[in-house]
Amino acid sequence: FQIRSKSNFIIFLKNTVISDLLMILTFPFKILSDAKLGTGPLRAFVCQVTSVIFYFTMYISISFLGLITIDRYQKTTRPFKTSNPNNLLGAKILSVVIWAFMFLLSLPNMILTNRRPSDNVKKCSFLKSEFGLVWHEIVNYICQVIFWINFLIVIVCYTLITKELYKSYVRTRGVGKVPKKKVNIKVFIIIAVFLICFVPFHFARI
Repeated sequence: FQIRSKSNFIIFLKNTVISDLLMILTFPFKILSDAKLGTGPLRAFVCQVTSVIFYFTMYISISFLGLITIDRYQKTTRPFKTSNPNNLLGAKILSVVIWAFMFLLSLPNMILTNRRPSDNVKKCSFLKSEFGLVWHEIVNYICQVIFWINFLIVIVCYTLITKELYKSYVRTRGVGKVPKKKVNIKVFIIIAVFLICFVPFHFARI
């Protein structure tokens, strides 16, 4: 976090790290609840707070990975273009909008999980009000849309990035020059993280 936000990539990456750290903080509560090591109030806390934060941060991470992918595509196709203050300000505003949108989307799930818990409660849906169940379905639908949009962005952009890198390699090899742009494996770490961390979960829900 001591790295200055000199580019859109750094801004989006910092936001991704923050959301991932918040997600990790929810794991102990989920583990205790699923292992049945806690009481009804713990299960209620998991349903009302930590589970909501888990999904809230998951889709924030997915959104920022999509933005990072677009940024990497732009850097690959226009490598000499530098970031200007207006672009950086736009990236910061977009980051705030994403956090605010997901927060407003998730907050009702906390408020509407308001039924009194019992020690044998098995599903979080049992603790939601009638409108809470409806809102939960709406949020699920919106989150699925967020995932699939970003999934398409990642697939399309990295297909184009691969083609651009291959064209650059063929072009530099054809004139007998040492390639100026080395294929950096770090470029493809984003798609690896996306495919490993998020794709199996969402494909299993189809």
